[in-house]
Amino acid sequence: MFVWAVLGVLLVAFFRTQILGHGKYQLQSESNRLRPIPLPAPRGIIFDRNGKVLADNVPGYTVSLLPGPAANLRATLARIAPIARLDDAAILRVLQRAAKAPYQPALVVADVPFSVISALEERRLEIPGLLIQTEPKRFYPDTTIAAHLVGYLGEVTEGERATQRFSAVRLGGLVGKDGLEREYDDSLRGADGVGADPRAGPGHRAAHHDRPQSATLHCPSLPQGGARRRAGAQPQYR
Repeated sequence: MFVWAVLGVLLVAFFRTQILGHGKYQLQSESNRLRPIPLPAPRGIIFDRNGKVLADNVPGYTVSLLPGPAANLRATLARIAPIARLDDAAILRVLQRAAKAPYQPALVVADVPFSVISALEERRLEIPGLLIQTEPKRFYPDTTIAAHLVGYLGEVTEGERATQRFSAVRLGGLVGKDGLEREYDDSLRGADGVGADPRAGPGHRAAHHDRPQSATLHCPSLPQGGARRRAGAQPQYR
């Protein structure tokens, strides 16, 4: 009787785990296997009132490392350094990013030339945790007349991330540093999407990507008087 009772308990436990709890444990398994990867949103395009593009996006590449022990990251960075031309200061910045956000990929270098991407891809098996992403980068068609008006982008600083305005920006993210890029950063920046670790295989990169609004700036033509136009610029969103 005792043996049959034990077998009965085991059968009930098996039924609960394999049948009733199938969905729950499958979700946990998928969550453990798939690692969330941030997908940077393309920044909003800036136009003048005549429809001329002042700031646009073009394809670019970024290199990051998936989360892991600090010793492993340091060893991987040592392999990447000669290819991506990383000095000791750059390696230290990557390790600091990884320590501050241990569950997110650590940005190694942004706006990477295709030649470097090709060299890294050839050595992918030797570089564990390597993550290469296409990421929109900023392009300014007119770098002379409108440069002082449009401004530029730069990596968010710790001081900026401590403010409410930039608290949602990920480590290594870009924000407006001057001009219209800075003034209308909240509207132009958009919201990053989330994808799955591409090592999980095809069919698992289900990503939601929130597209930012594009700002059309109603300002006079640009030959001169940039400061006055900046003050009078009014964005419309689309």
